[in-house]
Amino acid sequence: MKVGMVVNPNVLCGIREHAMNFLGHLKTPCVVLSQDPEATSHAQFFESAIQQGVTILHIQHEFSLFRNPEAFTELLEMAALGDVKIIMDLHTGPADKAVILLKSWLELSALCIVHSDNMAGAFPEAVQVPLAVSDESLWAPEADVLVEDSQPIVGTFGFYVKHKGFMDVAQAMATVRRVYPGAKLLIVGSHVLPHQDAYFKSVKNTAQTGPHLLLDRYMSAPEVTRTLAVCDALVLAYRTNGVSQSGAVETIFTAGRPVLISSSTLLSHVPTDVSAGYFPVDASARKIGDALLEVIEKHQLPSCVCVSRTRLVARRGSLLAGIYDSIYEDLSR
Repeated sequence: MKVGMVVNPNVLCGIREHAMNFLGHLKTPCVVLSQDPEATSHAQFFESAIQQGVTILHIQHEFSLFRNPEAFTELLEMAALGDVKIIMDLHTGPADKAVILLKSWLELSALCIVHSDNMAGAFPEAVQVPLAVSDESLWAPEADVLVEDSQPIVGTFGFYVKHKGFMDVAQAMATVRRVYPGAKLLIVGSHVLPHQDAYFKSVKNTAQTGPHLLLDRYMSAPEVTRTLAVCDALVLAYRTNGVSQSGAVETIFTAGRPVLISSSTLLSHVPTDVSAGYFPVDASARKIGDALLEVIEKHQLPSCVCVSRTRLVARRGSLLAGIYDSIYEDLSR
């Protein structure tokens, strides 16, 4: 048995980080196979996998990483004919027009893996594996908040894309600053594609109405955690729903600060051993600001226990690797 992990190690994103987090801890023999998102055929890619002795293709799948559906279908068909088992590791759900296509891919696969209750509900035949595993030795201590003159810091993070709600958070700071004029906005962000330029500039212009720090470089999950640990309140203001999940949930809770999140289904997989405050996915910027004020003034979540004083979730590659080793062993029987 040999696993071919299909993930592009040169693409900076949460999916790559998730895979690379446990790869080095696997007991199962494994090689990393990277694919060209624009490829019109994966025949050469598959031939290379066969030559390396791969018997299981574990595909870390996100639709933007395989932009040619015909070529991807061809890859799965070649694997089926070549007696290579496919694991489809779904990190995002399909758009409506891609539902039938995805179902046909799953029929060609030996196993489907998802990472949230939301996705498990949509794909009941799938095996659910967490993106993070609790480990008491890695729980973060409560951070010292670096605030001068009692002026709070509000933090968020992610790629600069519209559905993450950065613009709404930037606008919400106007409400926070009615009480705390020096309140600072910290966005730990990154924009890597040209189509993200306009949104990044809009967020930057809005944030300039008050104290702010907008970072624009990709950071690993541990770097994000350390950076956000200086904040008084953290927020994920996702503005859309869908059959998917976001790894941002696990990352933001490791910072040990009070967390507010929108009711977006993309964020529905909050770990069971932590608490969060919620606001509607379509809440106005002012409502988000009011919720942030409540967190800042009470230093706890609305009607919840402060996350920084409860159990925290940490990413632990060795524990995740153990789960995947068991999956590979079962599949090879």
